[in-house]
Amino acid sequence: MMTSDRADVRAEHGELQSLALAFDRAAYACDRDAAEAYARTMLRGWPAQGAVLNGVACELEKLGAQEIAIQASRAACATPQCAGPWLMRLARLERQAGNLDAAFHVLKTALAQDPEIGDAWIELAGLHLMRAEPSAAGAALDRAFALGASSLDLHVHRSVIAANADEFDVALEHARAAVSAEPTSLVAQINAAMIEGSICGYDVALARLDALPPQSSSDVTLLRARAGALLKLNRFAAALEAADAAIAGDPTHPLGREIRVAALKGLGRETEALVELEAPAGTEVHPRLLVQAAALNLDNGQRDRAHQLLRQALAREPGLVSAWYNLGEAGSF
Repeated sequence: MMTSDRADVRAEHGELQSLALAFDRAAYACDRDAAEAYARTMLRGWPAQGAVLNGVACELEKLGAQEIAIQASRAACATPQCAGPWLMRLARLERQAGNLDAAFHVLKTALAQDPEIGDAWIELAGLHLMRAEPSAAGAALDRAFALGASSLDLHVHRSVIAANADEFDVALEHARAAVSAEPTSLVAQINAAMIEGSICGYDVALARLDALPPQSSSDVTLLRARAGALLKLNRFAAALEAADAAIAGDPTHPLGREIRVAALKGLGRETEALVELEAPAGTEVHPRLLVQAAALNLDNGQRDRAHQLLRQALAREPGLVSAWYNLGEAGSF
């Protein structure tokens, strides 16, 4: 190499080092604007510096500079130095930005390089759920479990996926594993009780819920679970009382109102149920509640109103299976 060439290389490296130090100072000071400006300069001048750009992406993510963080991460992952953790970061950034297809492609690339990255399978399961692909999500979680992954949240998610697919043996296995992972977790206990209820009867679920420590009796998640179990047992008055208590504790959660509406309908109080489903001024009704309102209108022969409500629900949640079913009942396919 000519002496002048070596001097140019040293100068270039010196400039990059100065920029990197300036970027670090800006990031440490939480000066997002300055950090973004330095990052853009590095992206323009040194797009092949994978390790540097991956570090830049990491710090920008902490600063909430998502757009430029994605650019830096994409550039880093396009270099020969790209490693699995870099791809994991890029997949997460793409997902958080709503770029689900891009995130999916990145994860597939990571797993093609190393199929034993447990976190990649977990991230892939989350993507499948966001894409309304629960079966694929369950399979991805199973791969993560086979690689040694185990946590309360993972087992609860797997049990719910299995229960929704009527795979109750698998659901019960993971519900019990969640309890074993964190025996004091109210979420794990409630989940196990409700899954056991779907297998052994909801009187079993209710007994298990009622046996939980007294200090948890006012927990809104437990109140909703009790209301759901009572509804399954056709104990509509008791379900209504429990649903009202759950709504008082958390007025924004749709499940409390769903159970309340179903209990009112079970008691023959359909007019009250319809009133319950009317949205207060300036608010929106949850899509699942719109489906319940449509079903009540169908029962009353008001097919046009049912059709309107179902279309509203599907406009906000296109994958809502119960809405499509009721739309067929309304003769609207």
